[in-house]
Amino acid sequence: MPVYNGGLLLVRVRYFDVQRKRPGLPKDVGALVKKLEEKRMVLKLVNLHADQPRDVIIQAGAFGEHQFTEIKYDEKTVAVDNKYFHVHLLPFSHITLDIGMKRFANDPSYALPQN
Repeated sequence: MPVYNGGLLLVRVRYFDVQRKRPGLPKDVGALVKKLEEKRMVLKLVNLHADQPRDVIIQAGAFGEHQFTEIKYDEKTVAVDNKYFHVHLLPFSHITLDIGMKRFANDPSYALPQN
């Protein structure tokens, strides 16, 4: 469970492996936070597997306490009003996501994302 020194873990995002149905990044997937600001973050995801796609659910905060507002990628902008979103990574590919968010917009919850 995401607990830090007896208190709640304060993070911007938490990852879930869709295929394995568990918290964490899927096998062969890497994540790099490139920029962190008050209302946005830039996140790069990489699938290193040569012939298998990977699926990741990204949650806003360790307990869903934040809310995503929009996602920019590949010169597209998608409006989001949720504490989760799903990313499908093709084999041997990467994506850079510019993610807008409202911090502490939701009550914290232990509920896991439903896929």
